[in-house]
Amino acid sequence: MLFTYLGSLLKICKLPSDITWMQYYGLSLVTGIGFTMSLFIGSLAFTDPEYQTSVRLVF
Repeated sequence: MLFTYLGSLLKICKLPSDITWMQYYGLSLVTGIGFTMSLFIGSLAFTDPEYQTSVRLVF
């Protein structure tokens, strides 16, 4: 969200006219929760540490 705000402040990008900053903030919260839940479910599904590193996208 910070980079979108900076991009719009510097006129690099802009939000669509029908989306408010509060809607964008809500969307960023929902996507953050979804990403966190995917890591949580992945750690529950795979107990072997070798598989857990692939779930966490560690390179």
